[in-house]
Amino acid sequence: MCSGVAWREDENFEGRSEVVRLGRAMVSRRPGAVLELMCKLPRAHPQGEVFNYSTGESFVLAAVVAAAVGRPLANYFGEKIWGPAGMEADAHWQLESEGGLEMGGLGVSARLRDLGRFGLFALEDGEAFSGQRVLPPGWRDLAGRPDCAGTAFGRLRPGDPGGYGYHWWVTPPVPGVHDGLFSANGAYGQVIYINTREQIVIAIQSAWRQSSDSDASLETVALIRAAVRALQLGPAS
Repeated sequence: MCSGVAWREDENFEGRSEVVRLGRAMVSRRPGAVLELMCKLPRAHPQGEVFNYSTGESFVLAAVVAAAVGRPLANYFGEKIWGPAGMEADAHWQLESEGGLEMGGLGVSARLRDLGRFGLFALEDGEAFSGQRVLPPGWRDLAGRPDCAGTAFGRLRPGDPGGYGYHWWVTPPVPGVHDGLFSANGAYGQVIYINTREQIVIAIQSAWRQSSDSDASLETVALIRAAVRALQLGPAS
């Protein structure tokens, strides 16, 4: 998210937003249309210096992984993570076109409990339900914290103390409260919240009226905090 490539994530329906151009590429159902769009984008900043959230960069990352393993990303993910993590049902991953690439930044549909299991997989540092280790030890603590100056705490947006990890939004540690939190935050109120200190995972599926909603977001944060407080109290004696 700090490659320096120009990208506007806002939904500008006059066509001046790259996320709208991404939607048009998807609607075309033409193989390669999304990567073609990404290849045409100019550089706006030096690499690694400025955070700029970009769904397009998630698509590029997915394409890189698919090329590296030489197979569809959904199949690889299913074999390495979805199956070993003990999911109860298959999930669906939207493709850019018939036989095309997976939409790396969006388009995953799964049961709520399986999203919670994915959160548990991250909480357990990449150890699957069966006890099989899928990711290297220490992955969680690297993924759940900023990894460069551009994603550092307080550098993302004015007034925002948070940072960004390996596609996770990161909250800085608060002494006596938590050792740091990280979460996956999707459009329209989708959340996977991971609190390593309290060993808590919360998965939320929502249907907000718009992709971002400050009032609904505050309500979601209040809900999560209340749930964590309730779980901290433990079972009644």
